[in-house]
Amino acid sequence: MVVHMVSKTKVRALNYRGIERFAEFITQTRRAEAEDGKQLAVPSHLMIDPEFLELQEFNSEVDLSRRFKDRYELGEYLVSQLGRSFIDANYEVHGVWSWFALGWFSQLRARKTQRHEHFIPYEWFANPTEWFGGYQSLGYRHSVRASFEVVARFGESGRFFISQRGPSYFGDASEQLLSEQRIRSSAKLLELLFELYQDTDGYMKRGALDKVAPPDKAKGSKSGYGGIRRLTDAVLPRVKLTHDIDLMPTKLILKICGDEFCAPRHSNRARKS
Repeated sequence: MVVHMVSKTKVRALNYRGIERFAEFITQTRRAEAEDGKQLAVPSHLMIDPEFLELQEFNSEVDLSRRFKDRYELGEYLVSQLGRSFIDANYEVHGVWSWFALGWFSQLRARKTQRHEHFIPYEWFANPTEWFGGYQSLGYRHSVRASFEVVARFGESGRFFISQRGPSYFGDASEQLLSEQRIRSSAKLLELLFELYQDTDGYMKRGALDKVAPPDKAKGSKSGYGGIRRLTDAVLPRVKLTHDIDLMPTKLILKICGDEFCAPRHSNRARKS
C-alpha cells in the first residue's frame, strides 16, 4: 500500500514589503506575457523568508501542494482547515490573503495573468486610480478571499457564485453578483436567485445572466427574459414600490413578478460557464 504524505505549511501573512514585491512580480509577468507570451516563475521564496513576513502567526496549517477543481473547492478546503470565523477575524489582514494567493498562484493565474486585485486585496493599494483607473471597490475580486467568503457565508449554495471552468476562472456570476452590495446583503433576494437560477449541482444555470436586448433590438427577442438582470434591475424595483418583499414567501413574490419567472430555466449541464 502506497501512503501519500501531506506536507503542510504554517499559515503566515506577507508584510508590506512582501506584498510590494508580489505586486511588482505581477506587473512584471503581465508585461512579459504581453511582450512574448512568457509567464515568469512565481517568487515562492517570499512565503518563507522572514524579511517578507509579518511576525503574526495563525496557529493553522494548509497544504500548498493541493490541487483544486474550482474555487468552490478551494474555499471549502480553507473553511475546513481554518473555520468559518477566520474570514470575519482576518478579512482586512491583506497580507494573509496575499500569502494564500501567492501559495496557489500557479493554479489561480490564467493563461494571461489577471490584474493585481485578483491576488492582492484591492484595499491594500493606496492609490486605486494609479493602479486601476478608478475608485470603485474591487475587493470582491480577490481569488482566495472571495472563495473563502462564499463558502463560509453560503455553504453549498456558494457554488452558485463560482465558475466551473477551474480555479483560474473568476466567472460572470462572481463579477455580476458579488460586486453589488444590494445583492450580497439581501437574504430575500439571494433566496430568490437560488430558487430561480441554481441548478441541481449547485452552480448557476446556463443563460441566467444573459443580457436584455436593447430597445432598438428588443422586438421579438427573448434575450434576458426571465433572467437575473430583468429580475434585479427592472421587475423587483417595481414590486418593491407596493410590497415589502422581505416579509413575503418566495413563491408569492415570484407570482407577483409574473409568468416569466415561473417557467423552468435552462440547465447549465450542457455547457460550463
